[in-house]
Amino acid sequence: MIKKRKKEAHEKAVAEAEEWAKNSIPPPKPRPPSPEEMTKMLDEELKRGMSFTLVENQPDIPSLTCSICLELMKDPVLHSACGNLFCAKCIKDVSQCPLCRGTLDANSFVPAPKMVTNKIASIKVSCDRCHTTMSLEAFNERHKNTCWFSCPFQCGSTVPFSAFERHCKGGACSKFVVKCPGWIAPLNCEWHGFGGPDYREHVANCQYAKIVPYVNQTDNTIAELKSTVAALQATVATLQGTIDNLKASVQSLNPPVPLPKEEKEEKDDKQEEEEKEKEKEKEIEEEKQEQKRSPSSGCI
Repeated sequence: MIKKRKKEAHEKAVAEAEEWAKNSIPPPKPRPPSPEEMTKMLDEELKRGMSFTLVENQPDIPSLTCSICLELMKDPVLHSACGNLFCAKCIKDVSQCPLCRGTLDANSFVPAPKMVTNKIASIKVSCDRCHTTMSLEAFNERHKNTCWFSCPFQCGSTVPFSAFERHCKGGACSKFVVKCPGWIAPLNCEWHGFGGPDYREHVANCQYAKIVPYVNQTDNTIAELKSTVAALQATVATLQGTIDNLKASVQSLNPPVPLPKEEKEEKDDKQEEEEKEKEKEKEIEEEKQEQKRSPSSGCI
């Protein structure tokens, strides 16, 4: 009985220890995204750009909605036959009016009246980034370039859209995974991590990151020299073509004059005599050389 109680107590103690260990060990931290995954998310945010949402309950919206794309009209045009309005892009490749079924061609449309474009410009919209309400005209002309919004990667910073990409890729965002500036060839630093303090600390101590400006300057110099060489080669080719054209022009203006028949025969005779004279001199020279090589004759 005592052994049984000891065994049960031991099993209970082991179970309690396992339960305590299971609850005391924190769960593993999730793997941070790779730089490539973060760049893909950033590209999606940049592609999304600056967008807006129409403020509800505006009485003019139904009459300013394109019947093809069912959205607020952009660059509206008026069908001169039926008086309906459409987006210029939507109706561009349509051969039949979707409302009156009339035939459409390049002369079927005129710009929308000024009253229509003014109504569209005054429609109230809400910025999808900062959620500020304003007119569509103010959104397109000013707010797109001046909007400040909270970083979507939740680093706590507020940035303008024009500087958003630089904020992430430049190492300022503490929730965006970036590579060391020295990852480029031939340096190939393999460090990557979150921006903010971690990034600044690494860059301050990385020997590869310190020489990146010199590598970029060298690459820029090489690219400029290659461009200069290509331009000089093109100039040389152009000048050579000009020289060839001038030579052809000179030859066409001064063609070779053929010799008269008598002068030609006289020249041929003279050339033949010169050749014979050369052969005779050659024979005399060979005889002299032969005499020098032969032993002298005489009595001993």
